[in-house]
Formats: sequence, structure tokens, C-alpha cells
Amino acid sequence: MRKLRNMLISLFTIVTILCISIYPHEVKAETAEKPMSIKAILPDNQKDGVKGYFNLQVKPGEKQTIYTEITNNKNKDIIASLMSTDAYTQPTGGIFYDSNLDSPETSIIDNSFALSKNISMDKEIPIKANQTVKVPIDITIPNVNEGTYLGGILIGEKAEPEKQTDEKVEKDVAKFKVITKTVFALAVQLDLPEQVESDFSFGKAGFNSDGPSVFIEMVNNAALIQREISGEYKVSKKDGEELFTGKFDPILMAPKTKINFPMKWESSVLEQGKYTLSMTANVEGEEVLVEEDFNIDNDEVKKYAERTDQPIAQTQGGIPYWVAIVALVIVGLVVYWLARRGKNTTK
Repeated sequence: MRKLRNMLISLFTIVTILCISIYPHEVKAETAEKPMSIKAILPDNQKDGVKGYFNLQVKPGEKQTIYTEITNNKNKDIIASLMSTDAYTQPTGGIFYDSNLDSPETSIIDNSFALSKNISMDKEIPIKANQTVKVPIDITIPNVNEGTYLGGILIGEKAEPEKQTDEKVEKDVAKFKVITKTVFALAVQLDLPEQVESDFSFGKAGFNSDGPSVFIEMVNNAALIQREISGEYKVSKKDGEELFTGKFDPILMAPKTKINFPMKWESSVLEQGKYTLSMTANVEGEEVLVEEDFNIDNDEVKKYAERTDQPIAQTQGGIPYWVAIVALVIVGLVVYWLARRGKNTTK
């Protein structure tokens, strides 16, 4: 009887799971309304055909005021916060907006292209419930005659601390404020009268144990958005043994930026030594051949092994551990054999 009862319970559970999986149900989180809406009011010098962000045809040294509309979708008053930003390139390609970013993986190589200092507006704007406000943004055009400058504005709701927790660390008490908010990025692109030619290059290769990944330095030294960078690559040992191959789809880079572009380490072998990255890249239809050597040292291998808790082939002083062990065994056998031989001769 008990066996039959258990079978019926199991059958009921399986049928219930299947019904839940098959029956269509609504996920309310996907339809949640955004706390605010942002709209760029495009001026007369907006580039034809471009919508959704500011792409302005400008002249050197001019000043211009542009406007954006911010709508409070909540049934209570809010304060909108605004911050001017610079344009960076994601290490994996693509453009994002931040201010005073300090990262070894991405950087602006010419500070005169940090557009955030040329954009100003009120940092906080009070907005009543379900109301829309028109916000002026002042831009000072760089006093140069050519190139493209790229920056942006981050707009979000100034949120009050939602939760405060106390966490004891030894004898001290550390207090953390957890703040949740939605932030919108509004790009500002300034096109000066004369455009510049592409000036793109690859730099050194290297290894990052955090991936692990091999990376290649990419440099967009031109005052333009560099588009259509793609390629195929392979990584080999210094003796020419191929470890793995791969490819990456077209990416773009912000003006005057540099990144360390990562490629996942796909080989099961991870040991110290010298390696070669070979790449055939395509930069806007032009083929570029790259071959760069890089080293993986024992410290990087240890970092990866500790982080992943995996046994990794390691070397010490350039000699693999297993070679040293075999050599010691052989030496021990030879010494033992010589000792035995000496005893036999004495007898």
C-alpha cells in the first residue's frame, strides 16, 4: 500500500511540473515600467537620419545649448541626477560612457578628447510625479577644425538609501549603504568640418590569468569612431606547436582610445614559457598581419591554479617537475647499483 502511495505522489509531482512548464504564464517583471523616460530634442544641426542621440555638425570654438526631456513615470516626486561623461572602448569592443575611469584594460590616450569637461548642466533636477521637464545642456565645441569628439550624459534617479547594514570586521564596524537606481546614457557626438583618416594599430600581446586569456593591444589614434575591426588568430608555443585558434566578429572603438582586447585561452595546457600570437585582421577592408610573442610566468600560472583550484602544469627554473623527479630516481638507482657493485668487488 505504501509503495502504491509513493508511486501516486511521484506521478502527481511529475504531472504538476509538466503543467507548470507548458501552461503559458505572465512574468510581471518583464513588463515593469521604467522609472523615467529620456528623449533627446534634436537641434537643426543634427546629422540627417540620426535619431535617439545627439550627432551635431559643429564649428570650432562655438558654444551651443541642447535640450533633453526627462519624464517622471512615478506617482511620486523624484530628483533626477545628471553627470557628463567621456567615451571609452569596452575591452571586448563597443563604446560605453564613464567619467575619470582608471583601468589597465581601456583608456583615453589624448586627454583633450575627454569631452566631459566641455559639457555642463544642472547636476540635480526635481521632477514632480508624472511630469516632464525640459533640461538645457551647454556644450563648448573644441577649438580645432577636424575630427570627431564623443562623450555623453548619464541620467538617473537620485535614490535614497534603501538598506543599511552593519558588518563587524574584527573590532571595527563597517557600514554599507545599498543604493539601487536605473541610469540612462545619452550620447553626444560632435563632428567638426573636416574629417580625419584612420590611424589604427596593434601593439604588444600578453597574458591575463583572470580569464585566462591572451590579449592584444588595439590603438585607435585617430579622432574618429574606428569601425569594422575583425580577425582570426592562433596561439602557438615558441617551438611552433599550435595550441588553439579562434576568431572575433567586427568591433568598433571610440576616438583616441586604447584597449587590451582579450581572447579566451582555449588550450588545456597552461604552463610558463614563451608563446606566439599570430593574427590576420581586417580593418575596414584592409588586411593586417600581426605576430607578437608573449610570456607566461610561473606566478601567473600559480594565480590561475589558486583561483580555480585546478592542478596546472608548472615548471621551476625552466625544468618540469616530473623531469626532476625522474632524474632523481635515476641518480638514486645508479648510486645504489654502484654501492652494490663495490660490495661485491670487495668480497
